[in-house]
Parts: sequence; structure tokens; C-alpha cells
Amino acid sequence: MPEKIYLNLVGGLGNQLFQIAAGYAYAQRNGRQLHVLYRPQPDRYGRTLLVDQLLGDELRQQIVFQSKSEMGLVRRASRKIRRQIWPANYLEEDVRSPERETRLDRAAPRGAVELFGFWQDEEFFLPVIDHLRQQIRIDLPLEGRYREMQQQIEQTESVCLGVRLYEDNQLDQTDQAEQSFRQLIESADRLEAIYPQARFFLFSSSHNRIIDELCGGRPNYILARTGDGFGDTLPTLQLMSHCQHHIFNQSTYYWWAAWLSETRHGQGRHLILPPERLFSASRSGIPPRWVESARALA
Repeated sequence: MPEKIYLNLVGGLGNQLFQIAAGYAYAQRNGRQLHVLYRPQPDRYGRTLLVDQLLGDELRQQIVFQSKSEMGLVRRASRKIRRQIWPANYLEEDVRSPERETRLDRAAPRGAVELFGFWQDEEFFLPVIDHLRQQIRIDLPLEGRYREMQQQIEQTESVCLGVRLYEDNQLDQTDQAEQSFRQLIESADRLEAIYPQARFFLFSSSHNRIIDELCGGRPNYILARTGDGFGDTLPTLQLMSHCQHHIFNQSTYYWWAAWLSETRHGQGRHLILPPERLFSASRSGIPPRWVESARALA
């Protein structure tokens, strides 16, 4: 039996996808078995295990999903205790550190290794990216408003506007949040100058009034927010992945919508306008091809 790589799964679907991709690449590089540890109960934001539903059969066979409640006391101990027990084999990413995280590029130490981090960068899984393109997909049978929306998206020059206006999943009524949204709309206006027939599908969990103020009267804008009845994580991700172009601010969920859209439509065929960075202090998390796409529009 190969040695194990334990990957702690945390956060929403966007973070789960980054963690799975990076953990799988690390396990493959070292000839190890990847064991994904997840909490069976929702976290304080209601987020649960979802990423397993996006994996193809081959990838599912290579990854073992284990509930943390089924693990021994030591694996369920606090992160501080686990760091003390396995100082060389517990690899925890510090997203606040300016020092670039490179431990996943090195050979794994002997014995079982445990990973805890977010690993929000495509570079962590570049060696297996072609395989992940084949194995990470979303193709759900949609019904009702989701099916109607997907038909609209497929019949138009569709642009996904991924809008995240909050920092802590609770407060999104700040001036900073509104300014972030105004910048997204400015990018959308520039894209509309290139594609006059574009239709903009705005996805967001925010209830900020600025969205209605700036978009409510625009006939080519379709609001698909949580409050508009599009609150299911997986079907909404599928809708976004069908859009041709993408504009989004700081969000791993919208990042993966754009990445999956590339898988569906092909790289380099459409515009992707990302934020300057995701959440790591040492990495932007934005692929160079998306940076060039944004520069071309600017």
C-alpha cells in the first residue's frame, strides 16, 4: 500500500476544488494515495462537501473521501497539536506570509503527510492539469428556471458577471464593496463596446442595493442572484460555466466558473477579466493568460 497524503477539506466549493487539485497533484508526484478528510456537518456558513460531485469516475477511484468523525483522536485533534506531533509531515499553508509556498513542489517526507491550506493557484496542479480538465466537469440535468437560464446563456454572446461584495459572508453594505462593483461594471462596459450584442448574466449572493441601482434598468442584464432564486451552488456553477466570457472579482467560486468555461469552450477563445489577485499574500492566483486577457481589454 502506498503512503497516504491526508488533505483537509475546508471552505466552499471554490476552495474545495483548489484543495483537491493541489492535493491530487502532490499525491501523484510522490506516488501516494490521496485521502480527503471532510466534516460531515455543515460549517457555520452552511457549506458542505460538494466537490466529489464534480469528479469523473477515474479521479473518484484514485481519491479516498473520509469523514473526520471516523478518524482517530489524533487526526481530529487541533491543528496546533497536529503540528507539534508531526512537525515535518504536517504541511500548513500560511496565506498571510509573503514567502512563496513551495513545499508541494518538493518530494514528500517519509510517512503519512497531512496538508492544510487553500492552495489557490493553478501552478500547484499544472503537472496534472490536462487530466483534471478531463476529470473535473459539471453536467447536471437542470429543470425549471435553471434550465431556462442555461438556454438563454447558450443562445447569446453570454458574459458571466461574478459579484462578491462581502469579506466575511455577512457584511456587504460597505463603500469598499460598492466601489468593487462599480469597477466590475466599468469592465463590463468596455467588453460591451467590443461585443454590442452581449448579454450579461449577473450572479451574486449579495443583496447590496448598488446592484439594482446600476443594473436594474439595463435590458441586456439578467440578474441571477441568490435572492432571484439561483442559490443552489452546483446548478449555478453549471450556468456560469456555460457563459462564454467572464468578469469577476475576488472569489474562488467565480474563478472556477471561468476555468470550467475554458474546458467547455476552449482556452483563448473568449475574454476572462479576473481580479488582480485572490487571497494569498505570496501568489496572485491568476493565470498569466487571464492577465493578458484583461490587459487586452484595458
